[in-house]
Amino acid sequence: MKIEQILDIYVQQEESRLASIRSLVTQVKSMANRTAGERVKFVEHPLGAFHLLKTYSKISGEIARGENTKEDLSSALEAHSLSLPTHEDYIGSASAILRLQRIYELPKQELMQGFVRDRFIQPLSIDDALVLGAKAAEQHFFTQAIEWYDVPLRVPVEEEPMLANERIEATLGLINVYLQFNDFENALKFSRWAFETYSYDDRVRDVHADVQRNIDALRFGKMEMPPPANPAEFDEEYAALCRGEVDWTNQYISQGHCIVRTDSVPYRLVKQEILSFDPFISLFYDVLSETEGNKFRNAAKENLYRAMVGNPSEAITSEVRVGQLTWLDDSEPSIKKISARVMDITGLDVTMRTVQSSSESFQIVNYGIGGHYEPHTDTYSNRSVLADVPDFLQNTGDRLATFLFYLGDVVEGGSTVFPRVGIQVPVVKNGAAFWYNLNRAGENDERVTHAGCPVLLGQKWVANKWIREHGQEFRHGCGLTPTTPHHTS
Repeated sequence: MKIEQILDIYVQQEESRLASIRSLVTQVKSMANRTAGERVKFVEHPLGAFHLLKTYSKISGEIARGENTKEDLSSALEAHSLSLPTHEDYIGSASAILRLQRIYELPKQELMQGFVRDRFIQPLSIDDALVLGAKAAEQHFFTQAIEWYDVPLRVPVEEEPMLANERIEATLGLINVYLQFNDFENALKFSRWAFETYSYDDRVRDVHADVQRNIDALRFGKMEMPPPANPAEFDEEYAALCRGEVDWTNQYISQGHCIVRTDSVPYRLVKQEILSFDPFISLFYDVLSETEGNKFRNAAKENLYRAMVGNPSEAITSEVRVGQLTWLDDSEPSIKKISARVMDITGLDVTMRTVQSSSESFQIVNYGIGGHYEPHTDTYSNRSVLADVPDFLQNTGDRLATFLFYLGDVVEGGSTVFPRVGIQVPVVKNGAAFWYNLNRAGENDERVTHAGCPVLLGQKWVANKWIREHGQEFRHGCGLTPTTPHHTS
């Protein structure tokens, strides 16, 4: 081949790559040209966010193919503190869609048609179904994986004759899933079908031969049955509460106990709904102004990073918690004023100090597409790790109580739920949830194991104030017994 022919091929490939990028950028521009309200509705719909991340992921992939221009673009984006979403972000959004489907029992067909509840945004494609199937299989949600891999196989061949590669991908995915939990019968059934239909494909021939070889080895005792993969665990009680399926007759729920009380400022009335007396869980209304809520969000936006879980010295990112967070301390007078209000309402000391602080900084968290926090306690699982907390929290004990501000509305989802006592706390804009994490003996109260339900539509902003044991000696002492109920002052 001559050098000019090689150069021609290179130019053609670059022109094809740039045409692809141009087409994708046009899609992004179409989104950007919508009104502000339309843009918000699009990205706050889980399928809208999924599609947008997919488009940006494709742009990142095409740019990565052009090494020279990649560095120039990266530099230009960094100069404006910007970055393109990656393929990992897109796959993460697939995980969010699957989570929402499981928790809120969303029908697959409605998702394929572009609906979440009755809100339409944009249909899913066959390729999207394959991505969802692969992600579900990776996470060991095998039933869900089979459901999504089934999508390309349900399309009649005469309607979509060009879907051969997608059908092969789906079939190979199904075979892999069935093999993981030792369902050799179905694995053989699909491998035979694929071999009879797509015998020209090397992957199909190889997989069919492997399946047949393993089955023969098992049949003739040449191989021991491998241990099946364990399916992922799924907390049904947690999911039911997230869907609003509350048993109002359960012993822990306080039936409509609402009070209006004053705090240390006599003219300031506080509206409180006690959801449970023991364990003590309550919801306060209108304890934050619109301006203060905006202040929290705006101050946090520039510094958000992926939320992590685990002990302070060993925290990691995890599917257990999906959200972005940052911290705000009381150095800002307006934030200090809000901390003082928490102290007035709860009667607990929340004074922040450089040594032996009575509370932690506000943790500001944003939960977007499928954002959630699985059931957990706010206390430390092992008291020995208290030695690893920052200096200002050394020798302050554990987290006695949690005060959780809701900084905005959520269209649907995002409740705080307590599965062990069957209580759901809805997101109430400018309201706050409050509960005790420790019993009167200072021991972890497992009954207040709680979770942040996935955000189905919209986004969720919260500001969390953890109140330490230190400083409460004369404000909230021990009870006569460890089971003495808590109360507010």
